[in-house]
Amino acid sequence: MFSFRLGNVLYLNVTLNEMHKLFEKETEKQYAGANK
Repeated sequence: MFSFRLGNVLYLNVTLNEMHKLFEKETEKQYAGANK
C-alpha cells in the first residue's frame, strides 16, 4: 500500500511538472506573438 501511494505521488509530480512546462511554452508563444 505504501509503495503504491509513493508511486502515485511521483506520478502526479511528474504529470504536474510536464503540464507546467507545456503551460510555460504556450505562455511564451503568446508573449512572443503580442510583442510583434
